[in-house]
Amino acid sequence: PRPGMDSWDAFGVQINNKASTHLMLTNLNDSNTPNIGDSFQIGDFVTATMVGGWPERHADGLPVGEAKNVVSIVIRLEYDGKSVLFGGDTIGRHIEDPDDVCKFAELDMVNNSANVPLQSDVMIAGHHGAANASARCFIDAIAPTYVIFSAGNRFGHPRKSTVQRFLDAGVPVVNIYRTDRGNDETNKHGHKEWKWGAIKDCKDGRRDDDILITLPEDGPVSVEYKGPDGACQ
Repeated sequence: PRPGMDSWDAFGVQINNKASTHLMLTNLNDSNTPNIGDSFQIGDFVTATMVGGWPERHADGLPVGEAKNVVSIVIRLEYDGKSVLFGGDTIGRHIEDPDDVCKFAELDMVNNSANVPLQSDVMIAGHHGAANASARCFIDAIAPTYVIFSAGNRFGHPRKSTVQRFLDAGVPVVNIYRTDRGNDETNKHGHKEWKWGAIKDCKDGRRDDDILITLPEDGPVSVEYKGPDGACQ
């Protein structure tokens, strides 16, 4: 990263530096951007499908934070009949909505699921487990066996209320994973955070707790914490 470069720009530089024949770079400002339902082959056996991505004009009227999140791209990766849904930062409700509310981009994806399937073995939960994501109708349409929260410091994610919707939908607690088992957060949201799976007195360092998703040719999908490289082993 160059001096003065913010994290997002630095991330973009790293992607370009790592690009190879196995990666496809798409500039979303170009006219020939992917549409909902478009699929791309990754190698000979893996298919990535764009299942969500709200146009910015649809976000008019939402609070600034939610307007930035709701336009996030959602991708479903499939290999040998097994699938992973990457929820990005998409949202489907307001934070204080009742649990049965389903709105915005998540509702659109549910309504379009007959054309662009959502069902997935593994779900990387949207917006890091924030309460304004993972609406119940969205969870039910995906019907995940495993759920992963890519969470970290500061915002108190994943929220208890969000996780409860997955539990109520039948996802076993032992099949729910988080990348912040150190969970050394001290913030005003802390009392609302789901603490299960955190490791007492462990501090997350620069690395999160890595989670390995395996989609084997034979046998079921498996998800597990990676091991000694995790921050809290």
